[in-house]
Amino acid sequence: VNGTALDVRFGSSNTVSDGGSPPFPEVLSLAKDAGSETLSTLLLNAGSGGAGDYRVGVTAFPNPIPELYPTTYVACREPLAYYGGKEFVVVKQAQTTVAEDGTIERNIPEGCAPLRLLPQCAELNDLPAGSQSSHDLAADVRCYKDVNSIDWSKYSPA
Repeated sequence: VNGTALDVRFGSSNTVSDGGSPPFPEVLSLAKDAGSETLSTLLLNAGSGGAGDYRVGVTAFPNPIPELYPTTYVACREPLAYYGGKEFVVVKQAQTTVAEDGTIERNIPEGCAPLRLLPQCAELNDLPAGSQSSHDLAADVRCYKDVNSIDWSKYSPA
């Protein structure tokens, strides 16, 4: 993730990747879906900030499970106009709300599956000369050595 130690601790960091050649910054962001108060689409775009919600990071203490925040990500089949209406699985974020009676509403759309996006550890490569990217504010966060090897049955009720 990208940010100061305080950014990481208090959920103000963002998730940046190096893309292209020479490397340039790409950032995860959430774009509100038209006609929805609670649903946003997760995007990876060139740049490191600007318009949009770039507060996509990895949870820190006291959350015991490192995962991408904000939580309640979902996978939804959706036709994409750019590809002639062909359906793809698109990752979205469903904003949790609280009803007037105090009930927590996850707002997961019908036909979508809930996801937990877990960070897998990776080494940060050195940047070649001429890169537009910078690792000056790259922050270490908790991550999993091998997400695929986790036996989730150990952590769920029988």
